[in-house]
Amino acid sequence: MRKLNYLFAILFFPGVLFAQLQNINLKQCTDAAKENWPGFKKMALQNENRELANEVLNKNYLPKLTLSGSASYQSEVVEFPTVPNIDNFFPVFPNDNYRTDLQLTQILYDGGNTKKAKELQQASISLEERQIEIQNYNLMEQINQLYLTVLLLKKNQTVLRTALDEINENIKTLQSAFENGMILDSELNKIKVEKISINKQILNTKTLEENTIKSLSVLTGLDIKTKTLFEIPGQPMHKFSTLPELKLFEAQKELNFAALEIQNRSRFPKVALFANGGFGRPGYNFMNTDLHTYGIVGVNLSWDIFDWGVYSKQKEKTALKQKLIEADTEAFLKKNSLEIQKINNDIVNINRQISMDKEVVDIKTEIKNSSWSKFQNGTITSNEYLKDFTDLKRAQQTLEIDKIKLIQKRLELQHNTGVAY
Repeated sequence: MRKLNYLFAILFFPGVLFAQLQNINLKQCTDAAKENWPGFKKMALQNENRELANEVLNKNYLPKLTLSGSASYQSEVVEFPTVPNIDNFFPVFPNDNYRTDLQLTQILYDGGNTKKAKELQQASISLEERQIEIQNYNLMEQINQLYLTVLLLKKNQTVLRTALDEINENIKTLQSAFENGMILDSELNKIKVEKISINKQILNTKTLEENTIKSLSVLTGLDIKTKTLFEIPGQPMHKFSTLPELKLFEAQKELNFAALEIQNRSRFPKVALFANGGFGRPGYNFMNTDLHTYGIVGVNLSWDIFDWGVYSKQKEKTALKQKLIEADTEAFLKKNSLEIQKINNDIVNINRQISMDKEVVDIKTEIKNSSWSKFQNGTITSNEYLKDFTDLKRAQQTLEIDKIKLIQKRLELQHNTGVAY
């Protein structure tokens, strides 16, 4: 007996292990998508984008060196009159001139422009991130739909295969009755036609299942097989999160204000230290006609005192855009609230439908069993039996569809409320 148990374990344990390896659930699909889908990789790259943007703007605080040079020839130059009895009293300016300059500029105060430019850049990147987040969020909903579609198709196949098994048993029984001359071949053939019809339905659902699984594999990056066991999702347990659309509206507001601040800071005074050194002729002393070095240092102040009302107009434009964003936010919230209310009503309705579906399946099972007995006894035709058989199959399919619809609506409710996948 012990040897028999040992043999049993060897034969069946690998199969059980294989089945476990082929299981998949909805969370695995969404987690895999976050690892493999390009949209989520873009979010990771945005962090690098933030750092690079700050590094570029930080360069504004560093001194700037500019090297310039020129060589020129003039057809005429300034000529001084000669002084009697005194040679070379005035210099003779050459027609060819040369100069090389190295200029250094160091910002001492830029009116906060660099700081506000950073805020503008970060606000712009945040807006891009929110747009990517919306795309990724919608991708998760698409994965939910594909996963549930596969689940529904598998359930439908289970119903069809159960019906096929029963039809096969019926055909065996009727084949014996036909051979004994108890029924006509036309009655047996009608049952065989029903078998072909069920096989066609199974083939169609399998094709749809394969196509849906391929789509799911592409979105998640997982190598999902048609024989994979899809686990039925339980009650959604994800943490609540702000809807990405609302985050997008907030990002638009921040970008709007950041653009206004840049306009405001352009009116502030700017102070910079400068130094310029060169070699050539002429230098700052135009009377010196020799090649020589020269230099200058100083402080530069610039201040746009009057901007012709540009800032005030920009302020009005910002306020108007702010109202437009708030209007879009309000419209979205109202639309989303109506959608949530509809989904809640659908959940209540589907729960009631499932209760009634179960009653219908129980009743139609009894009717079908009764029809089969009557058909075997010759009191009804095969057409009447097949009608009751098909009605039961449809009722079972309806029950499975409603069960999946309930899961779908719960996921939709979670998605429309705001969830961290």
